[in-house]
Amino acid sequence: MRKSKRTAIGMTLVISMCLGLLPLSSALAQTTSVLINPPSQSVDVNQTVTVQIKVDSVTDLYGVDIRLTFDAAKLEAQDADANPANGVQIAAGSFLDPAQGFLAQNVVDNTTGQVQYVFALMSPATAVSGTGVLATITFRAKAPGTASITL
Repeated sequence: MRKSKRTAIGMTLVISMCLGLLPLSSALAQTTSVLINPPSQSVDVNQTVTVQIKVDSVTDLYGVDIRLTFDAAKLEAQDADANPANGVQIAAGSFLDPAQGFLAQNVVDNTTGQVQYVFALMSPATAVSGTGVLATITFRAKAPGTASITL
């Protein structure tokens, strides 16, 4: 079961996001989808664009392993915690409570254009069902043109 969606962002910079269904849990409902919100945005060079990675209609989600690639020649992910000592990181969403879990990995490589975000709830937390934001990423547009983001 895979869903994909292409969107476009831009005037000076066009960002298209290719989305595939993430293997979020063994109890993933067939109507579950993973989305980029908003689906399109326009930005000028040196401006920022913020996107949310959202899950829709999930059942019993206990953890995520988000892997994302982007065009590093045109985009640069911005550090969510502004702490250069721990590298560039994305922001946790509110759907899986960060206070009730374990962040195994939160790494952005702006040279290769890769993001990996791995988070799991820990006992006694219960699995979450519904719709919500898993993570947020802010990109700075580095060059004009079309840039792809693949989830």
